Amino acid sequence: MFLGKVKEISTLLNEEPEEWLCYIYGQQIENYPHLANRKVKRRGVLFRLLRYFYFLFKNLETKSSREINSNPSTMVIVVYIGSLNQLISLKSTMQELKRFGFDIRVFCEPKVFRTLRPSERVDFNPLYFSISDLICSLTLLVLKGWSLYRRLGKGNRLRSEMFFDRFCLSYSYLSFFYRNISYIRPSCVLTANDHNVQNRCFIAIANYLDCRTAYLQHASVSKFFPALSVDWAFLDGKASEEIYVKCQTNRPDRASRKFVSIFHTGQKKILTTSDRGNTSIGLAVNAFIDLETIESVYNLTLFFGYKLHLRWHPTQESVDIEQLKRKYGSRDSVILSDPSKEDVASYLSRLRYLVAGNSSIHLEAALAGVVPLYFETSDFVSWDYYGYVKKGISFDLQNLETLRDILNEKVKVELSLESLRYYSATYQTVWQNREGELVAKLLVRLCHGGSFTSASEVQYQNNTRIISLESMDI
Repeated sequence: MFLGKVKEISTLLNEEPEEWLCYIYGQQIENYPHLANRKVKRRGVLFRLLRYFYFLFKNLETKSSREINSNPSTMVIVVYIGSLNQLISLKSTMQELKRFGFDIRVFCEPKVFRTLRPSERVDFNPLYFSISDLICSLTLLVLKGWSLYRRLGKGNRLRSEMFFDRFCLSYSYLSFFYRNISYIRPSCVLTANDHNVQNRCFIAIANYLDCRTAYLQHASVSKFFPALSVDWAFLDGKASEEIYVKCQTNRPDRASRKFVSIFHTGQKKILTTSDRGNTSIGLAVNAFIDLETIESVYNLTLFFGYKLHLRWHPTQESVDIEQLKRKYGSRDSVILSDPSKEDVASYLSRLRYLVAGNSSIHLEAALAGVVPLYFETSDFVSWDYYGYVKKGISFDLQNLETLRDILNEKVKVELSLESLRYYSATYQTVWQNREGELVAKLLVRLCHGGSFTSASEVQYQNNTRIISLESMDI
C-alpha cells in the first residue's frame, strides 16, 4: 500500500513536476520582485531542508483526528481552504451546498481553523500530516530531491538557495491529499486558489484520481497565473476569462490538456454597501510598504478631520505588521484593520474612500460603494496592473496633492460603474450578493450530470467552453 502510494505520486510528478506545483516560485519568480528581492538571513539548500523538516514535524498529527467516513450515501464535496480570504469566498457556496443536501468535507490550514468559532468547526478538519504522510514525504524527498535541486539550479539558483523548502512542500501535500481523496472518493473537489502549492497539489491529486475538480476565483487574476486545469471554473466575469485564455500555455509540456468549462458567476465575497456620508479613509498596504506614503496620507486625513483605517495584506510579513502597530497603534485617529480578524466587507463598510496600490480590493471597494483611489509608489510593479484605472472603476491619484483636492472637494471623482459588470458578472443583477447560491446551484446540477443552458448559447474557445451569466438556465 505504502509503496504503491509512492509510485503513484512519483508518476504524477513525472507529468507535473515540483516546479510546476510550486508554480509562482518555479515558473514566475522573476515576475514577482517582492519575492525575488526578499532579504533572507540564511541561504543555502541545507538550511532550506531544515526549514522543511521543521514544517513537517510542526504540522505532524500528535493526537487522533476526527474520523472521516468514506463512501457515504450522500454526495460528497471535498474542499481545501488555505487562507482566510479563500474561506470568505467559499463560505456562502459551502452553506448553500449543505442546504441542498451535499456532505461537505473541509480540509483547512491550522491558521484558518483557529479563526473559526467552535460552532463553525463541525465540517472543518485542520490539515495535519500523519506518520504515513511523513514517511512518504521523506521517501519522495530521497527519490526526487536531488533531481529537483539540479533542475532548479540550472534555471535560477535563487530558487534552490532561498526557496527549496517550498518546492519540497509538494511531497507532503500530495501525500496528504492522495490519502484522503482516495479514501473519501468525493463527487467533486472544490478550492479557491489555483497557483499556491497546496491548492495545486489538491487539484493535481484529484485530477490524477479521476475526481471532478472545481475552482472558484477568490481574488483578481494575472497573466502570470497557470493555465486552468479543472473541470469547472467559476470566474468573476469576462475580465478574468480573457486573462485565463492568455494563460493557456502556462502548463508543463507533459501535462494532459484539460477540457475546462468557465462560468461567469460574479465575485464571491458578500459586501455591504458603504454609507457615502462616512468620514473615513481606508489605506490598504501590501508587500511594497512605504512608510513615507502612509505618514503623508495620515497627515492629510488628520487635517481634513477624517479617520484613517489602515489595513495590511493577509500575507504581509510579520516584521511589517509589527512596525505598523508600533507606529500607528496608539494614534487616536488611526484604526488598524487586521485581515485575520476582520473581513474585507466589514472593513469597507466604514469607508468613504480607499487608497491602495495594485490590489483586487479596488474592485471590492467599488462594488461596496466606496470610492477606490489608485496610488502606487513601488518601482517593482506595473502601473495599473489589474486595469482598474483604465476601465474607469478606480481613480488614479497620480500624487497626494490630488488626494488633498479630492478631500477639499476641488476634484470630483467619476467612476464608470458600468465597467463593474466586466469584472463581476452579477453586478446589479438579481444574483448580486447571491453568488454563493448561484455557484452551489450550478455545482448541484453539474454533479448530477444535468444541463444548464442550450448548446447554441455556449461559446467554445481553445479546449474551453464559456458560459455567461445571461445564458445560464438557473
